[in-house]
Amino acid sequence: MAYTTSTRAVAAVPACINQAINFLTRPLILTEAPDLVVSLQSILRSTLQPAFQHSRDSRLILSLTPTSLPPRPLYAACIACGLQWADWIRLLGAREFDLIIEANAVSVTYHGAKPQTITFWSEPSRTPAKRALLALLNFEEARVPISKLGQQSAMQASLKATVNSAIAATTLEGKVPKVNERRGQEMGGRKQKGDREWKKIES
Repeated sequence: MAYTTSTRAVAAVPACINQAINFLTRPLILTEAPDLVVSLQSILRSTLQPAFQHSRDSRLILSLTPTSLPPRPLYAACIACGLQWADWIRLLGAREFDLIIEANAVSVTYHGAKPQTITFWSEPSRTPAKRALLALLNFEEARVPISKLGQQSAMQASLKATVNSAIAATTLEGKVPKVNERRGQEMGGRKQKGDREWKKIES
Protein backbone atom coordinates (compact mmCIF):
# COMPACT_ATOMS: atom_id res chain seq x y z
CA MET A 1 0.00 0.00 0.00
CA ALA A 2 1.36 3.41 -0.94
CA TYR A 3 1.93 6.15 1.59
CA THR A 4 -0.59 8.91 0.87
CA THR A 5 -1.20 12.16 2.70
CA SER A 6 -3.59 15.03 2.22
CA THR A 7 -1.90 17.73 0.15
CA ARG A 8 -4.17 20.40 1.59
CA ALA A 9 -3.38 19.35 5.17
CA VAL A 10 0.37 19.28 4.52
CA ALA A 11 0.28 22.70 2.83
CA ALA A 12 -1.40 24.23 5.89
CA VAL A 13 1.42 23.08 8.20
CA PRO A 14 4.73 24.99 8.38
CA ALA A 15 7.58 23.41 6.48
CA CYS A 16 9.65 23.04 9.65
CA ILE A 17 6.92 20.89 11.25
CA ASN A 18 6.68 18.64 8.20
CA GLN A 19 10.45 18.21 8.15
CA ALA A 20 10.52 17.30 11.85
CA ILE A 21 7.74 14.75 11.31
CA ASN A 22 9.61 13.22 8.38
CA PHE A 23 12.67 12.83 10.60
CA LEU A 24 10.68 11.17 13.39
CA THR A 25 8.68 8.78 11.22
CA ARG A 26 11.17 7.82 8.49
CA PRO A 27 12.63 4.86 10.47
CA LEU A 28 9.12 3.48 11.03
CA ILE A 29 8.54 2.98 7.31
CA LEU A 30 10.76 -0.13 7.35
CA THR A 31 9.00 -1.90 10.22
CA GLU A 32 5.44 -0.58 10.59
CA ALA A 33 2.34 -0.79 8.42
CA PRO A 34 1.80 2.09 6.00
CA ASP A 35 -1.58 2.96 7.56
CA LEU A 36 0.02 3.33 10.97
CA VAL A 37 2.77 5.60 9.66
CA VAL A 38 0.28 7.80 7.80
CA SER A 39 -1.95 8.04 10.90
CA LEU A 40 1.04 8.85 13.07
CA GLN A 41 2.12 11.64 10.72
CA SER A 42 -1.38 13.11 10.67
CA ILE A 43 -1.63 13.12 14.46
CA LEU A 44 1.83 14.63 14.82
CA ARG A 45 0.78 17.52 12.58
CA SER A 46 -2.18 18.23 14.83
CA THR A 47 -0.10 18.01 18.03
CA LEU A 48 3.22 19.56 17.02
CA GLN A 49 1.83 22.58 15.20
CA PRO A 50 -0.01 24.07 18.24
CA ALA A 51 2.99 23.30 20.45
CA PHE A 52 5.27 25.12 18.01
CA GLN A 53 2.93 28.11 17.69
CA HIS A 54 2.80 28.54 21.48
CA SER A 55 6.54 28.10 21.98
CA ARG A 56 8.77 30.99 22.96
CA ASP A 57 10.70 32.73 20.21
CA SER A 58 9.20 30.30 17.66
CA ARG A 59 11.53 27.56 18.90
CA LEU A 60 10.28 24.17 20.05
CA ILE A 61 12.69 21.76 21.77
CA LEU A 62 11.64 18.13 22.18
CA SER A 63 13.90 16.17 24.55
CA LEU A 64 13.77 12.47 23.70
CA THR A 65 15.33 9.64 25.67
CA PRO A 66 14.97 5.84 25.84
CA THR A 67 14.55 5.92 29.63
CA SER A 68 11.47 8.16 29.89
CA LEU A 69 8.22 8.91 28.11
CA PRO A 70 8.35 11.39 25.21
CA PRO A 71 6.89 14.91 25.29
CA ARG A 72 3.11 15.21 25.07
CA PRO A 73 2.84 15.77 21.29
CA LEU A 74 4.66 12.50 20.61
CA TYR A 75 3.12 10.58 23.51
CA ALA A 76 -0.39 11.48 22.30
CA ALA A 77 0.51 10.09 18.87
CA CYS A 78 1.82 6.88 20.47
CA ILE A 79 -1.42 6.34 22.40
CA ALA A 80 -3.67 7.17 19.41
CA CYS A 81 -1.82 4.75 17.09
CA GLY A 82 -1.00 2.05 19.63
CA LEU A 83 2.74 2.45 19.13
CA GLN A 84 5.16 1.71 21.95
CA TRP A 85 7.61 4.51 22.63
CA ALA A 86 10.34 1.97 23.43
CA ASP A 87 10.02 0.57 19.89
CA TRP A 88 9.97 4.03 18.34
CA ILE A 89 13.00 5.40 20.15
CA ARG A 90 14.92 2.22 19.37
CA LEU A 91 14.39 2.83 15.65
CA LEU A 92 15.58 6.41 16.18
CA GLY A 93 18.91 5.08 17.46
CA ALA A 94 18.12 4.49 21.16
CA ARG A 95 20.05 7.65 22.01
CA GLU A 96 19.20 10.69 24.07
CA PHE A 97 18.79 13.75 21.90
CA ASP A 98 16.96 17.05 21.50
CA LEU A 99 14.90 17.76 18.41
CA ILE A 100 14.99 21.52 17.86
CA ILE A 101 12.30 22.97 15.61
CA GLU A 102 12.68 26.56 14.43
CA ALA A 103 10.85 28.49 11.74
CA ASN A 104 13.79 28.37 9.33
CA ALA A 105 15.64 25.23 10.45
CA VAL A 106 15.28 21.86 12.14
CA SER A 107 18.22 20.28 13.93
CA VAL A 108 19.01 17.46 16.34
CA THR A 109 21.51 17.56 19.20
CA TYR A 110 22.80 14.19 20.37
CA HIS A 111 23.97 14.02 23.98
CA GLY A 112 26.75 11.88 25.41
CA ALA A 113 30.49 11.96 25.74
CA LYS A 114 30.77 13.82 22.45
CA PRO A 115 27.67 16.00 21.92
CA GLN A 116 26.88 16.61 18.29
CA THR A 117 24.41 18.96 16.59
CA ILE A 118 23.20 18.24 13.06
CA THR A 119 20.98 20.58 11.07
CA PHE A 120 19.14 18.32 8.65
CA TRP A 121 16.85 20.98 7.17
CA SER A 122 17.08 24.73 6.70
CA GLU A 123 15.10 27.16 4.59
CA PRO A 124 17.12 28.51 1.66
CA SER A 125 18.40 32.00 2.43
CA ARG A 126 17.70 34.87 0.06
CA THR A 127 20.83 36.44 -1.34
CA PRO A 128 20.82 40.14 -2.34
CA ALA A 129 20.48 39.07 -5.98
CA LYS A 130 17.42 36.93 -5.17
CA ARG A 131 15.85 39.75 -3.16
CA ALA A 132 16.41 42.18 -6.03
CA LEU A 133 14.83 39.73 -8.47
CA LEU A 134 11.80 39.24 -6.22
CA ALA A 135 11.43 42.99 -5.86
CA LEU A 136 11.49 43.32 -9.64
CA LEU A 137 8.94 40.53 -10.13
CA ASN A 138 6.64 41.98 -7.49
CA PHE A 139 6.87 45.52 -8.90
CA GLU A 140 3.50 47.02 -9.68
CA GLU A 141 3.01 49.98 -11.93
CA ALA A 142 1.71 53.11 -10.24
CA ARG A 143 -2.00 53.59 -10.64
CA VAL A 144 -3.19 56.63 -12.58
CA PRO A 145 -5.31 58.98 -10.42
CA ILE A 146 -8.88 59.55 -11.52
CA SER A 147 -8.16 63.23 -12.02
CA LYS A 148 -5.59 62.37 -14.72
CA LEU A 149 -7.62 59.78 -16.61
CA GLY A 150 -8.87 62.48 -19.02
CA GLN A 151 -5.33 63.65 -19.73
CA GLN A 152 -4.21 60.07 -20.29
CA SER A 153 -7.08 59.44 -22.74
CA ALA A 154 -6.23 62.65 -24.67
CA MET A 155 -2.59 61.62 -24.89
CA GLN A 156 -3.53 58.16 -26.11
CA ALA A 157 -5.86 59.66 -28.77
CA SER A 158 -3.13 62.07 -29.94
CA LEU A 159 -0.60 59.26 -30.13
CA LYS A 160 -3.01 57.09 -32.09
CA ALA A 161 -3.67 59.90 -34.58
CA THR A 162 0.06 60.41 -35.06
CA VAL A 163 0.60 56.71 -35.74
CA ASN A 164 -2.31 56.58 -38.22
CA SER A 165 -0.97 59.64 -40.02
CA ALA A 166 2.47 58.07 -40.33
CA ILE A 167 0.97 54.85 -41.70
CA ALA A 168 -1.10 56.78 -44.25
CA ALA A 169 1.93 58.80 -45.38
CA THR A 170 3.98 55.63 -45.83
CA THR A 171 1.22 54.03 -47.88
CA LEU A 172 0.82 57.15 -50.04
CA GLU A 173 4.54 57.32 -50.71
CA GLY A 174 4.42 53.77 -51.97
CA LYS A 175 1.53 54.50 -54.34
CA VAL A 176 2.69 57.85 -55.85
CA PRO A 177 5.63 56.44 -57.82
CA LYS A 178 3.38 53.81 -59.37
CA VAL A 179 0.84 56.44 -60.48
CA ASN A 180 3.53 58.64 -61.99
CA GLU A 181 5.06 55.66 -63.76
CA ARG A 182 1.68 54.70 -65.24
CA ARG A 183 1.05 58.24 -66.45
CA GLY A 184 4.51 58.38 -68.04
CA GLN A 185 3.85 55.15 -69.92
CA GLU A 186 0.50 56.46 -71.21
CA MET A 187 2.04 59.73 -72.40
CA GLY A 188 4.91 57.89 -74.08
CA GLY A 189 2.45 55.64 -75.91
CA ARG A 190 0.44 58.60 -77.15
CA LYS A 191 3.59 60.31 -78.43
CA GLN A 192 4.70 57.23 -80.36
CA LYS A 193 1.22 56.91 -81.91
CA GLY A 194 1.27 60.61 -82.97
CA ASP A 195 4.69 60.21 -84.58
CA ARG A 196 3.52 57.24 -86.65
CA GLU A 197 0.42 59.14 -87.89
CA TRP A 198 2.54 62.21 -88.83
CA LYS A 199 4.90 60.05 -90.88
CA LYS A 200 1.92 58.64 -92.83
CA ILE A 201 0.77 62.15 -93.72
CA GLU A 202 4.24 63.17 -94.93
CA SER A 203 4.53 60.09 -97.11
